[in-house]
Amino acid sequence: MEATATRNSRKVLIGIVSSRSGDKTIKVTYSYKVPH
Repeated sequence: MEATATRNSRKVLIGIVSSRSGDKTIKVTYSYKVPH
């Protein structure tokens, strides 16, 4: 359960940062989604 919570938190953080940065974070999010 802890692993899921951490994963969810990480996704939320990335989403927020993505909205803040706009492009630099989007690339990072894509990279994370590809390997997943």
